[in-house]
Amino acid sequence: MTPNPFEPLATTVLREGQVLYPYRASALKNQHPFTFGTLACGESCALEILVECGSEPTAEAELHFLRADTPASIALAPRFVPLAPGLWKMSVRATAAETLGSAQIRCRALNGAFISAQDPGPAYAEAAAACRCQGLYPVLVGAPPRRDLLLAAPIVLEDYPRIADQSPGDFCDSTEMDELLTLRILTLSDAEKAEIRAAGGLPAQILARSEASTPGTLASLHGARVRLHPRPGPDLFNRLLDGKEAIVQEIASDMEGNLHLAVVLPDDPGRDLGELRQVGHRFFFTPAEVEPL
Repeated sequence: MTPNPFEPLATTVLREGQVLYPYRASALKNQHPFTFGTLACGESCALEILVECGSEPTAEAELHFLRADTPASIALAPRFVPLAPGLWKMSVRATAAETLGSAQIRCRALNGAFISAQDPGPAYAEAAAACRCQGLYPVLVGAPPRRDLLLAAPIVLEDYPRIADQSPGDFCDSTEMDELLTLRILTLSDAEKAEIRAAGGLPAQILARSEASTPGTLASLHGARVRLHPRPGPDLFNRLLDGKEAIVQEIASDMEGNLHLAVVLPDDPGRDLGELRQVGHRFFFTPAEVEPL
């Protein structure tokens, strides 16, 4: 099974936590590495997911993991149990014979279509709730509405996740922001950078990529640019800001689950205060009120 349809998402998830800022081996947290989904010898991970198919489904499954920081994989054998006409449950289990880092299962349906575990719809809601996964969270991958690819990883994702177009590459410690990590790497001492280069491997690649960053690269990481089109109304700021260009600083949600974009204005003399999340220089709009640039 070619892994290409899963990339770069699957490898990014696989490497998450493999090496942490400041990316040098002498750092305490890199002497005790931690990756999501580590399986000790004898431990198992398991996946159950619904499959829609008029005949008996067929699928390929692979366990991907890190062995001594090197990606590796083994083939797995899915099992299918009929639940109702046209509905099946697929089960996949893997037990580690050695310690495996960042274990994940990638599946491709050759005959049939996976049903979303997050949004199975009312017809399949009860059957989906009865599916049990161990240490893995399955999501559909690829371009919607594709349903033949499934990634079951130890990190909670949404269906059809993707890496932001602006991201220059894997930072492994990306629970932080790419821009912040790049700037932090550039402030490492010469001795720290020399240690990273001498060790080679992924940390050296991250350092080299960060040092090659240009102002334009960092600007693209700082936030998406949009043009504001506020709803008509009596609010003076809405009339003043209509048509202006802004930079999205944060995506937030309110208690009702509605999304709001926090933006700052490039020509605002108090923009630095807005970036510090101070009131008066940070404005909120709904996605319908902005035009991506």
